[in-house]
Amino acid sequence: MEEKSDNFEKVINKIDKLQGNSEIRFKDLFTNNFMNKYTDFNNINQMFRESEFEIHNGEEFDNIPEEELNNFIDKTTDFSNWDEMIERAITEWIKTQR
Repeated sequence: MEEKSDNFEKVINKIDKLQGNSEIRFKDLFTNNFMNKYTDFNNINQMFRESEFEIHNGEEFDNIPEEELNNFIDKTTDFSNWDEMIERAITEWIKTQR
C-alpha cells in the first residue's frame, strides 16, 4: 500500500519540478482523449464509477489494495498496472506543456 502512495508522490514531485505547481488533477492528466485512446472509458470519472472501488476522496483512493487496482487497470485499459498508466499520462501531459 505504501508503495503506491510513494510512487504517486514521486510522480507529483516530478510534475512540481516541471511546472512549479502541485495542483495537477486527475482530469488534467487523464484527459478524455487519453481515456478514449487507452481505456474502455470516456473519462476518468466513468472509470472509477464503473470500478468496484468506493472512491469519494484521495484517502479512499490511497486505500485501494494495489493488486486489485492493478488487476482492474490490466483488464480495462491498455496498461498492465496503475504505475504504467500514470507514467504514460504524465508523459503525454508534459508534451502539452511545451
